[in-house]
Amino acid sequence: MWYSGPTLNLVGGEWTAEADSWIDVNDPSTQRLLTRVPSTSQKEMTRVVDKAQDAFLEWRDVSVLRRQAVMLQ
Repeated sequence: MWYSGPTLNLVGGEWTAEADSWIDVNDPSTQRLLTRVPSTSQKEMTRVVDKAQDAFLEWRDVSVLRRQAVMLQ
């Protein structure tokens, strides 16, 4: 595998990266660059946590069968 571009954060259904710098992710067996990930800012990390909390509240009472159906679509 080779570098195919940066990997962004998925926040609330949107791909985003509010970062001033990027972190290289290398294949440990070959040291080839796989991707770059954002060094996520505190502001964006707070947004990530807030969206995760919202999703938890939305999905916590959803049945396992319904969750499975969503994952297998």
